[in-house]
Amino acid sequence: MSLGVRLKVGKTSVRVASYPSEPFFVRQVNAGMKAIQDDLLYIIQQFEDVTPEAMLEAMQPIFDESQVLVPVDTGRLKESGYIEIVEFRGNPKVEIGYAKGGDPDYAVYVHEMIEIPHKPPTQAKFLEKAVNDGMGSLIDTLAAQYKEFMGA
Repeated sequence: MSLGVRLKVGKTSVRVASYPSEPFFVRQVNAGMKAIQDDLLYIIQQFEDVTPEAMLEAMQPIFDESQVLVPVDTGRLKESGYIEIVEFRGNPKVEIGYAKGGDPDYAVYVHEMIEIPHKPPTQAKFLEKAVNDGMGSLIDTLAAQYKEFMGA
């Protein structure tokens, strides 16, 4: 019986000759699978490399909306807003916030006190509302960015 094996993932292809010896066959299959594994690890690494920037871009509209909603009296609270890539347990993540390091110290009070009136469109819960409103489109935005990254 003629036994021909062909392994292929993307452009990586390995052919194993007909009637190979068992040790030769095993070495060829292992070498082919190693090449495929290396390609997959490379692809995963590329996604990991592009993910922080993709997340930053996808979350930018949420931050922008929070900047519209944040109450402005002196301007310190609005100016304290930030969106950035930070390290968390050795992995990058995107962080959106206000009053990093506790300055201004009244940020939580302004965010949480819903009974205090604000001039529209500003309001309490300015960051929470922006996140809740923007989360629905976040996955679609990320999917579009990954498709663009892959050239699809």
